[in-house]
Amino acid sequence: MTRFAAWTIRLGTAGACLTGAGRLVAQGLTAAALEGTVLAPDGNPVADAEVRTANLANGERWRVTTSRDGRYAFEQLSSGGPYRIEVRAIGFTPAARDSVLLRLGVRTRLDVTLTPRIPVLEPIVAHAEADPLIGPERTGPAQVIPESTLVRLPLQGRDLIRAALLSPLVTAGPGGVSIAGQNPRLTTFEVDGVAAGDLLGGVTPPGQDLGARALAVEALQELQVQPAPFDVRYGTSAGLVHAITRSGSNRFEGEGFGYYTSRHLQSRDASGDRGDDPSGREAGLTLGGPIARDRAAFFLEAGLQHYTVPTNVPVIGLDTTGGADSVGVGFRLASARRLQDVLRERYGLDAGTAGRYPLEVPAANVFVKVTLYPGVNSRL
Repeated sequence: MTRFAAWTIRLGTAGACLTGAGRLVAQGLTAAALEGTVLAPDGNPVADAEVRTANLANGERWRVTTSRDGRYAFEQLSSGGPYRIEVRAIGFTPAARDSVLLRLGVRTRLDVTLTPRIPVLEPIVAHAEADPLIGPERTGPAQVIPESTLVRLPLQGRDLIRAALLSPLVTAGPGGVSIAGQNPRLTTFEVDGVAAGDLLGGVTPPGQDLGARALAVEALQELQVQPAPFDVRYGTSAGLVHAITRSGSNRFEGEGFGYYTSRHLQSRDASGDRGDDPSGREAGLTLGGPIARDRAAFFLEAGLQHYTVPTNVPVIGLDTTGGADSVGVGFRLASARRLQDVLRERYGLDAGTAGRYPLEVPAANVFVKVTLYPGVNSRL
């Protein structure tokens, strides 16, 4: 083989690899995708056809042209809708599709057949719908919890972690939140593609935190649980909880909410004691609407919380082992009271009590999101 032939083979192989790589378009972490083919009635592809899509809820607009084989693709569309799809080509009658809904993490396929402008007989068209649970984009079992479910259920705390527990794939234990029985340290929480958990030690499970939250479920549009995220972008996780936040639209919307957890809901033990009397109160509101119609919108969520968190510590004087007034403490209740008297009488200090001391946790959170659509094929 001559040197010229060898270089020819190498350049041809590199060109084929680059051509193939152009087809591997990565889908956005916080978006949906739409693709399809534009065809003539005889089945031949229509090249250079203009395909436009518009989100009727917020005015978001995108535009592409088909390739030589009639294919088109939109990669960074917002989930939801409804969308209106319009297709135009020289020599054909324009076509449109309405009420197209897109889902997070799913590539929706929509093929369009254009009709020539010359009169032709109406063809007989058979329509079929694919099962959304079966497709090459699904790498394992997953569950999507929509906004309607999140805002309807009275979750205690109403935060992102407790919302993930709505999925039967998710459990909470001493080490954190586990997906499908995997190590809790391999669980990743993301909000709009950004890490939302403790990067050093996983995620604090419910019952071990103080009740304060960073993001309320009222601010979530959708929550997705993936026990098998094989995408290379999730190489450090064996389970993924991915949430996307709500955005404003072309109409004003708002709601108010409040929740109260009474200590009387806790049952009594054998001695008739309710324990540490946990309770919780929270209230908030959401508001969204346009700043400039079809150009900019805002969304606001704000809330106040106040929780009474019981402490899990031995109480001096309730039991006796080996001469001590309390198991695991080692000194008597009389000694604790004598120390209280010394601090109060000699130093003027209030040492508190030797009994239960539930923690009072007041908290507040505010979430604001502004979305801009400066022009075609752009979103900020």
